[in-house]
Amino acid sequence: MQFEDSSYTIDEIYILRDKDGFIDLENVHLRFPINTKEKRGSQDRIKNWVNFKGTKVLIKGERKLLDERNYGYYAELIVEEIGKKLNIPMAHYDLVKLKDKEGKEIYGNMSFLMYDLEDELLSIHDLIGDDIEDKQFIDSSDLNRVLDKLQKSFKDMGYSEDKIKELILEFKKRQAFSILVLETDKHIENYSYIKGKDFSLSPNYDSEASLLLDNDIPTIKKILSDYTTLKEVVDITLPRIGLINENNFNSYWKDTLDELIIDDDVYDYCLNVLCQKIDMDLILDKVEERINAKLDDDIRLIAKYAYEERFRVFKQIIVGDI
Repeated sequence: MQFEDSSYTIDEIYILRDKDGFIDLENVHLRFPINTKEKRGSQDRIKNWVNFKGTKVLIKGERKLLDERNYGYYAELIVEEIGKKLNIPMAHYDLVKLKDKEGKEIYGNMSFLMYDLEDELLSIHDLIGDDIEDKQFIDSSDLNRVLDKLQKSFKDMGYSEDKIKELILEFKKRQAFSILVLETDKHIENYSYIKGKDFSLSPNYDSEASLLLDNDIPTIKKILSDYTTLKEVVDITLPRIGLINENNFNSYWKDTLDELIIDDDVYDYCLNVLCQKIDMDLILDKVEERINAKLDDDIRLIAKYAYEERFRVFKQIIVGDI
């Protein structure tokens, strides 16, 4: 991992925040040399490591589909606050904007390095290899295949049965959280373990495809125009790792949650932690406080209603009403 060294401190760039809450990096003079590019994930957008005089961050440009803007960069901050409320280790994010070489304005995120450089970040993909088969729909990975291959990998690494059980349990709990916040891009490269003095699941990261905020803005407005539509969209918003049943596509995320909570420890975690009632207005107020700016009404509404509708059904499954 290589970093572009900036002459600015992190405190100095914080004061560059604009009226909409974005830290404006235009005058910070970042060059983003090729050797600082993050090698994981999509390579078709800015995704570079920068060292702000000792504070190491990843600058990531927005993710666009068909060149339509969405609110995914807000999702990172909102999910971070939800996770913190539930005492889940979370990567730290902020909003940034900058211009590309053609002078086009780009919005995105700045995420802080979440592990010591002496340690190693190993994604599930690093541990088990490719897990996509042509017959699988929406290029998802089958949950049980992933769990079986993870268990084998941990065993090959020499970990005890108790340690393997702990590592698998950490992943299952995180997968349940991902379902709760409607993460649609948590594939096997977006779950990782940190190998250092200990070996454990990393903080949660890369949540821009959550809470329906990765939909383009016209689609978000359409979803918000009718609550029945919103409920339907929430119900068909699916995880990337799950219990694959091609004959019952519509119950995919529910079947996945049912499979996870067969493990009594996961069930207890869902019941006692993830089923805590969260005041989304307070979560969104916290994000506004962090960025010193108001969120657009559509952002607040889609995040709030998506979470509350998924939470409603999620809890019904956990308590046995569904």
